[in-house]
Amino acid sequence: MAKVLAACVLLVALTSPTFAQDPKPTVEVRTEYLMTIEAQLGSRAPVGQRVVVHVPGGSVRGPNIKGEIMPPAGDWLIAMPDGSNRLDVRLTIKTDDGAFIFVEYGGIIALSKDAQDRLAKGEVVSMRTILATS
Repeated sequence: MAKVLAACVLLVALTSPTFAQDPKPTVEVRTEYLMTIEAQLGSRAPVGQRVVVHVPGGSVRGPNIKGEIMPPAGDWLIAMPDGSNRLDVRLTIKTDDGAFIFVEYGGIIALSKDAQDRLAKGEVVSMRTILATS
C-alpha cells in the first residue's frame, strides 16, 4: 500500500483595523507549521470524471497536534488535460487527547514520471520528493 507525506501549514490572515485617517486597508499574512500528514493510499475507483482514492488510515504529527486519520477519508481527484490532478481531500483526525478535527483541502498536483512509477510500485513518496522532481 502506497503512502504519501504532505506538510500542511496553517495560514492566518491578520487584518489591521481601518480608521478614517488610514484610507487603505492593510493585510498581513503569516504562515505557521501545523502538522505533517502521513496518509496511506488505498484503492482507486473511477467515478465519472473523478478518481476516488480511498485513504484507510494514517497519522498526523506536529508541535501541538498528534493523532490518527479515521476512516472514511479520501481524495476525489480530477485529471486535468495537462496531466496534473485537481485534489479534493477530506479526512477526520482523532487527536491523542480524543478530539476530532475535520480537514478539507484542495489544490493541484503534478507528479513527475518518477513519482508516478514509485507510487505504482507501492513505495513511499513524500511531498518534498514530488515538489523537487516536478
